[in-house]
Formats: sequence, C-alpha cells, structure tokens
Amino acid sequence: MSRSSFSGGDTTSGQALAEAWRRFAELNQRYFRGRLRLERLSFNPRFRSTLGTFSTDGRGRAIQLSPFYLRLFGWAELEKVLLHEMIHLQLGRAGHGAEFRKLESSIERDYGPLRPRPIPAQAHNYIYICDRCHLEFGRWRPLKGPCYHRGCGGRLWRKRGRSLTKSDR
Repeated sequence: MSRSSFSGGDTTSGQALAEAWRRFAELNQRYFRGRLRLERLSFNPRFRSTLGTFSTDGRGRAIQLSPFYLRLFGWAELEKVLLHEMIHLQLGRAGHGAEFRKLESSIERDYGPLRPRPIPAQAHNYIYICDRCHLEFGRWRPLKGPCYHRGCGGRLWRKRGRSLTKSDR
C-alpha cells in the first residue's frame, strides 16, 4: 500500500493498522537497522491530547497512537509521532533525557524535525480567549473559576463550548 492510498479517515479499519505496521517496518529499517522488536501497535480512541505512547508490561513492548491526530493531519504528521515513540522503544524507557535527545537529533538530521503540529483550538470542545492579548486556547474540559493567561495576565473568557452548569462551577 502506498503512502497516498490511505488518507487516514477510518482508523478503526484493519487498513489503518496495516499502514501503521508498514510504516513502523520502514522506519525500523531506515533508522534502527531493523533491530527494534515491538509486540503491539494500536490506535487508542481515547487519545485526543496524547499523540502517542510507548510502554512495556507483562505482554511486551507496545506503542499506541492517536486516531484523532491521524484524522486531523494525516500520515505524514502521525509518522513523526511513531518515530518519536520508536526512539523510546530503542532506549527501552520513557523520558526525554540527554540520551533521548542525542538519538532524536541524529535521526532529525536525515528525517527532518520530529516536532508534531499542535492541535488547533477549534478542534477542542471549549475555546477560551484572553481579553488582553486575544490569544485563543483550546480545552477538552471547561476551566473552573476565573482563570488568567500566564503570558500576559489577561482574563480568559469562554468563546465556545456548552454553557456553565452547577457541576462546572
């Protein structure tokens, strides 16, 4: 399957998972000489602000990816997340210490920046705007009480989202 043959629309299909495994194998050969071993690769439908994770447990090594991020930006962006998680797999742990940054930098020299695109505010359930600098913030959950922008000190006001109820106060 070519990169352009799957757009990323239906991440519940076996087609999306097959494409993820294909990309894993390709990146594994290119940057890790095919040495990485992974028992599980999956999409986690709960991931909206988490783009990907690497973990180890009794069932082996696993990478989970965000289907939401794939639908928003496509495979080119999700591949960066996958490669980031593969660095964790190579090192066998989470964390972004000196060893992680060194390996990431060496891969970025060939691949390009691995920094993922931020999720736009409009994709979130709630949008807040700063009354001083007019910067918009996206949130999945409503803010509690009056909140202020750390950058300029302005008050944040809800621009979009369901109205406040007693449970939100």
